Amino acid sequence: MAVNYLRSADAAARVIADIEKSGGRAVAVAGDVSDLEQVRAVVVASTAALGAPDVLVCNVMVGTEAVGARAGEGAGVAGSFIDSPERIASVRDAVASQLDATLACCHAVVPAMRRSGGGSIVLIGASATHNPYPVPVEITAAKSAQDAIGRALARELAPTTSA
Repeated sequence: MAVNYLRSADAAARVIADIEKSGGRAVAVAGDVSDLEQVRAVVVASTAALGAPDVLVCNVMVGTEAVGARAGEGAGVAGSFIDSPERIASVRDAVASQLDATLACCHAVVPAMRRSGGGSIVLIGASATHNPYPVPVEITAAKSAQDAIGRALARELAPTTSA
């Protein structure tokens, strides 16, 4: 298993240690998943160490520094996300970043999955996309967009059956 990380090599090392304790094999590979070239480099490095990917687990929420600071505020946030141009931009940026990361990761692994006859893509979403609760709208909007991509990819990549 390849464990991608952006900033925390220590956290990635702890995940690797847990995987190895349970009998698995894993490598940590640094890279920014919102950057297609870095995603390609992550896939090349992980493929060299472990072989071609057959599963992608995309558990990313990019651009979350400011969003994370508000996540605990929930219903206590004064006003609405539409009350300021900065908050509107924050929503737009979160959605774009989420889609960039999701699409880059899928783009980088799907060709190998096709060559090997299949694979699995797991996109980790947020329960707020189906049952809104007080979280920043950036999370809800970004993960809803990712859900839509997942449904579309499932339809596009599903094996076809001949009649």
